[in-house]
Amino acid sequence: MSSKDDEERLKRKHEQLLRYESWNSGGGSRHRNYVRSFTLRLSGTRLCARSAGADATVKKSPLVLAPCLRGKDFTWFETQRRELVLSRVLCLDASSGVGKADGGGGAGGPKRLPRLMKCHGLGEGQEWRFRSGEQSTALYNMAAGLCLGTSGRHT
Repeated sequence: MSSKDDEERLKRKHEQLLRYESWNSGGGSRHRNYVRSFTLRLSGTRLCARSAGADATVKKSPLVLAPCLRGKDFTWFETQRRELVLSRVLCLDASSGVGKADGGGGAGGPKRLPRLMKCHGLGEGQEWRFRSGEQSTALYNMAAGLCLGTSGRHT
């Protein structure tokens, strides 16, 4: 392939990106305003929330608890829109799926499992609020009416 063919291909790809990126942005940019970064640690443990996928870029991945490490797979960012974004890639979404959190039917039936999804900027299942108690902070999703929680035994 010649450099002229490469230039033409890149130009077409750039035009496509501009067309798709501008649907939600007044000026063609989807810049998120991050207000802080943190790790999501299960209170009283050394376990932190991360993607169950190979890394933070795998859409539809549920969260898992793993020993806390420094790095992008454990770094969450809060935006001005109260989205929680893992590694500045995907948003924690409470409206995206229903599964069995305890591995069985359980008396309460299937539990809602938040998953990592593409950030859409519309709030709803991707808008989270922090509720602070005396020793811990709960994450609450108003659209789902639920707090982020865990099931099973954690040490």
